[in-house]
Amino acid sequence: MNEKQPNIWFEIIDLAKVVVPYLIIIFVAYISYKFGKKKSRFEKHLQVVEKQITEFYSPILGYIYRIEAANEIEQELSEKANEAWKEIAKSNLNKKERDEEFKPFQKLIENNNRIFNEELLPLYNKMHKIFTDNYWLAEESTKDYYKDLSRYVDVWERYQNKSIPRQVLIKLKGDESLLISFKTDIKNNLEKLKNILVIS
Repeated sequence: MNEKQPNIWFEIIDLAKVVVPYLIIIFVAYISYKFGKKKSRFEKHLQVVEKQITEFYSPILGYIYRIEAANEIEQELSEKANEAWKEIAKSNLNKKERDEEFKPFQKLIENNNRIFNEELLPLYNKMHKIFTDNYWLAEESTKDYYKDLSRYVDVWERYQNKSIPRQVLIKLKGDESLLISFKTDIKNNLEKLKNILVIS
């Protein structure tokens, strides 16, 4: 029995010499596979984040800033025009002279309307198209604004097509107030996504 025992140990050691390297290879291969799979998933996630930034959040925020800039200029011009017109109204001009003085003010109003119809409303349409085409790129908090943006664009398109009277438009309150919280959400998510890219 004592003679057989050392032989068994030698056989076990010989077997281990063959099996252990294979087990190590299998273990290393498994770890490499798991790590590679995780790395691949992470790289795909970064690709999606990059798409979110370049194809969704960045263009929409750019359009919002353009609309805001135009609205600020319009508001400033309207306030100054109102002040100037009050001064003209106080003067002793007759109706013909007053009508002549009003012509540039009328052009200012017409130009503001033209800018909204030809430049700003199309930006809302572009935002809506980006949102519709790339809805899957939106974070959950952003998806909450889709219906509001759709409604805004739809109401103004109907108004432009003369299928909504002005009085109805005023009652619908189709103004730019939705942009305030929408912009905050877009801005916050853009910063969050940019940080993910920077950290990685």
